[in-house]
Amino acid sequence: MVVILVSMMKDYYEDLKRKKADHQENNKEINVVINSSGYTQLIKCQELKVGHIIKIHKDENIPADILVVDSYSNKKEVYIETKNLDGETNLKIKQVPDLFRNDKTILQGNQNKKYEIEYCVPNKYLEDFSGKIISNNVFNNDFLDSKNIVLRGCSLKMNDWIYGLVLYTGKDTKIQLNTCQSQPKFSSLEVMMNKFIIIIFIFQLIICFLSGIYASLWEHQNIKILGYMEINLKKQGFDFVDCLVRTGGWILIFTNFIPISLLVTLEVVKYIQGVNLEANQEDYKQCKVQSSNLNEELGQIKYIFSDKTGTLTQNVMKFRCICISDYSFGEVDAKQYGFSEEGFYDPLFNQQKNIDQNIMLSLKHLALCHNVVRNDDGEYNGPSPDEICLVGFAKSQGVEYINKNDNNVIKINVEGRIEEFNLLFLMEFNSDRKRMSVIVEKNDTQEIFVLSKGADNVMEKRLKHNFSHKTQASLQKYSEYGLRTLVLASKKISKNEFLAFVQETNQARGMQDRRDEFIEKAYDKMERNLDYLAVTGVEDELQVDVANTIQKVKEANINFWVLTGDKEETAISIGYSTKVIGDNCHSRIIQLSVLAKEAKQNGISSDSESIYIALNKGVQLCKEYKELKHQNEGIKITFVVKGDDLILIMNEKMQETLFLEIAKDSDTVIASRVSPNQKKQMVDLIRNAFPDVKTLAIGDGANDVNMINAAHVGIGIRGKEGAQAERSSNYAIPEFRYLGKLLFHFGRESYRKNSELVLYNFYKNMLLVLPQWWFGLASGFSGIPLYDPFIYQLYNTCFTALPIVVFAIEDQEHSIQKFLEYPSDYYGQGQLNKLFNYMRFLSQLLKGALDAFLIMFVCFGFLENVGNGENMWLFYFSATGMACFGAAIFVANQKIVSFSHSISAFQTFCLYGSYGFYVLCYFLQDKYFNFTDISGSFKALMGFSWWFYMVMGLLVVFCYIIDVFFYKYGDDQEIYTELREKQEIELQSVVKQSNYISQIQEQNNIYI
Repeated sequence: MVVILVSMMKDYYEDLKRKKADHQENNKEINVVINSSGYTQLIKCQELKVGHIIKIHKDENIPADILVVDSYSNKKEVYIETKNLDGETNLKIKQVPDLFRNDKTILQGNQNKKYEIEYCVPNKYLEDFSGKIISNNVFNNDFLDSKNIVLRGCSLKMNDWIYGLVLYTGKDTKIQLNTCQSQPKFSSLEVMMNKFIIIIFIFQLIICFLSGIYASLWEHQNIKILGYMEINLKKQGFDFVDCLVRTGGWILIFTNFIPISLLVTLEVVKYIQGVNLEANQEDYKQCKVQSSNLNEELGQIKYIFSDKTGTLTQNVMKFRCICISDYSFGEVDAKQYGFSEEGFYDPLFNQQKNIDQNIMLSLKHLALCHNVVRNDDGEYNGPSPDEICLVGFAKSQGVEYINKNDNNVIKINVEGRIEEFNLLFLMEFNSDRKRMSVIVEKNDTQEIFVLSKGADNVMEKRLKHNFSHKTQASLQKYSEYGLRTLVLASKKISKNEFLAFVQETNQARGMQDRRDEFIEKAYDKMERNLDYLAVTGVEDELQVDVANTIQKVKEANINFWVLTGDKEETAISIGYSTKVIGDNCHSRIIQLSVLAKEAKQNGISSDSESIYIALNKGVQLCKEYKELKHQNEGIKITFVVKGDDLILIMNEKMQETLFLEIAKDSDTVIASRVSPNQKKQMVDLIRNAFPDVKTLAIGDGANDVNMINAAHVGIGIRGKEGAQAERSSNYAIPEFRYLGKLLFHFGRESYRKNSELVLYNFYKNMLLVLPQWWFGLASGFSGIPLYDPFIYQLYNTCFTALPIVVFAIEDQEHSIQKFLEYPSDYYGQGQLNKLFNYMRFLSQLLKGALDAFLIMFVCFGFLENVGNGENMWLFYFSATGMACFGAAIFVANQKIVSFSHSISAFQTFCLYGSYGFYVLCYFLQDKYFNFTDISGSFKALMGFSWWFYMVMGLLVVFCYIIDVFFYKYGDDQEIYTELREKQEIELQSVVKQSNYISQIQEQNNIYI
């Protein structure tokens, strides 16, 4: 009943919170246009219907998915923040459809103008929307896409108001379609615990059935001497029905054999562990626990999959280098000053700016090709820190982006001279395109230019000519420095080319099937034959203490994978600076792209075949490197692979097998140019190949959500890319450096304490139930209960529950600093599952059975002797049963001391308070409830000789000593012996070094 009651209370509390949140959301009021005059009326959000036109004011949240109909802005642009939707804090731009933009009577209900809107059925993809507006006065239809709609959950910014037509409401909105619950995660401890419960259940059925058979057979064999039991003497042979009845009786006796309360106890303990973590602001500042059921899983991690930008780095961009006309500016000084706070520095750049026309073209390119918005205070805001950094650099070099007016005219200040460009078309960036482009027309000359920027591997295919050797060398150096690189390119087109492109794009937008595919084909056609302009290098600064944290992670024998969208050289450079890749003496890099290139040089033309040969070569190199030793330390292998190569690998089973063979022997894997889906594939690959190892994924952006959900444990970092990763994660941390404490202290300690808690619950229930079974050996397994049924029910809830709960919450084996100092020595227990496995489970069952036998033997053996003679009245069967019951409580609670490391005053109070509470309950039951079987037994039990209590005390001490011996010399304690030896060696080294320094000081008369 207690278990059910606690679960009911927990579920009710959570449901009540959801109900209040739903009620608050549904009853928000919104302005709805009610007549042709534009008057509005307040209605509740739950009353919104498709077709309503609503008015949204600045900073208000959007209550439904709407089509923007009108805007306060003359240029009919809408600025929204999608923080509540995808977690990104940068502003997004939405537009009023062209047909509505010039219609001043759109809200006045003009009878001469009618609009019919056709649009797609609801879907969960945020950027997937298509439709068209059909007007009775306009021959051409206006096609709609995602830039015309604002989704529920967004908030309006930089606009006083907008009007929107409701397209989707309730469960049809995209935010609701994306709130489907991910697959629930269970810790391996819980999974194994459930298996143990099944084993216990099967064992219970077997032992009860055998006891029932034995009781029935024993009664049949001794039927003549059991006349006082009024047994039917005419019964002959084995009675199967009687056997089943007696089996049922034993099942009732074994009711507490399965620790039902364990589920609630473990859940409560994990929850309080999470609360304590969040409350510990000194060590875990702003850390957040969102799935406390995975606490112990943090102590068993073998693979970590990490994003780079915003996770290992701060996502704070500083412009460092630019290569124009085969000359690199800023690179030398950036290297010399170690990427100082001044950022880009090169006096020669200003001198060459007036000579080299490409420099000015590149700066204009940066000021024109972007989605940056300039606020009223002059600050830039945009969809990514990279763009803000690039526009800011152009401004610092004399080409300032001023604004974009209502007519899509971009103004830039070129060293004091205002130039205007008409923005004709925008091809936005996405993770698939990896580039963005704009088509602009210069006002004074009517020249039309296509300006593009993107990743080097994407842009090089679209250039009219390949990179020169000097440009390629600069690009390589930027990447080696760990800079984020972008390639700038442009071309001049005619008016007819532009009109043909617009026509082709509009035709693609009007298609119902494969719409996005045809639009991308039109974009790709326009973004070809570009002229190279420049390569930029932007530094993303590393997070605080990231290198030390990764070093500790690797010391703990955790395989660390970096999955990034950056180019390969940049990823490798960041690997060195963050200690993902070790020093050159002990590290070897297997670069798949290099091996594949060698294969192609040897005459292999097929990409798939070259990758296959490269993987085979990688397997051979792994075997060679593993055989190498350097100063008694094994070689550390880093495996580097590109996203394009992963596509080929994942499509071939044989190549996937070879990839896994290299990956499992590698200490680090770095995957560059990977998509969000490929990140998830990497996690799934390891989970499927090695089901026993535990994985962790950590990231800060929306593109990391799939990876976070796929891993056993997902950790989100609050960063500049928004909060979606944090919301999707199981644990949230402010910075990467907190990962070490989360794993090596909180995770490891949770694994240790929760393992002991579960095993202890199995043990103490064995201790309670099995004395009755052992007594069956002397009673023909009659099935008579040994304990009082009322006090019996208090064993798990009142007499043995609190001490183990306090242990699992408060006990600390060492300080955080100690765990961080020796991560491999302590953390390995969880990785190897030394504290919670079948052997430890079996040992606890055997220990429980042994202790139960000792309790039964001592109580019945000694009490029977005490009861002989003239004091026969002292002996009561019930008193003996309660003596067994009390001994079980004392032995069970004292066992906790054997595996505790920091016994607090409160834990001591709970421990001995449980003993006192048992005696109190026994006394009250005996005194005031005379109808029970134990009536009068308390007095009898208290009247036994002093040496009986001495024997009982020795029994408790004996059981305790066995436990201490087990925990001190058991197999799981080998790690502590190694650790002590390691610490002694380090101490001796320090002493020798100190003595040596003292001798040198004495010889040279040095005094301090």
